Amino acid sequence: AVGGPAALGGPRARAVLALLLTDAGRVVTDRQLVGGLWGDDPPRDAQHAIQNHVSRLRHVIDDPILRDGGGYRLDVDPLAVDAHRFTTLVASARERLADAPPAAAMLFREALALWRGEPYADVADVPGLQPEIRRLHSARVSAVEDRVQADLDAGRHTEVAAELEALVREHPFRERLYGMQMLALY
Repeated sequence: AVGGPAALGGPRARAVLALLLTDAGRVVTDRQLVGGLWGDDPPRDAQHAIQNHVSRLRHVIDDPILRDGGGYRLDVDPLAVDAHRFTTLVASARERLADAPPAAAMLFREALALWRGEPYADVADVPGLQPEIRRLHSARVSAVEDRVQADLDAGRHTEVAAELEALVREHPFRERLYGMQMLALY
């Protein structure tokens, strides 16, 4: 959405942008923004603060932030946002998993390659982003599991055995990983 690195301002301005990106192309209501930024304890001037953040953001990002009804809409193609692109690629990969495991594995790899660190790392403490951060973490682990399954279905048992050992250590409560590890070792 941004045409290169931009000085977005302080953490609240970055949080407003993150909340708008989470729903890229859709209206995020004033109420959602206030609740997303401050939870159940917003300051008295919360609405004014959001207007100021949006005003500053409009000067530094290429994509327009439009006032739309009772909220704001970041006018950007959702597929220009890594989180949305990841979700779309994973859905496409899952559609191909049963009939074309190598193609599915490739799509899963493409989706997982979009990950660069923690989602919303610089605004992870923002209350309204917590559900999205948890969703993305869970979606990533599920995509890794599905990619490994695609590799197993394509006969790449040897290639994924060591990776599965590391994944089982990292996620000891994911039973599916143990099952895939046993299959790969067999």
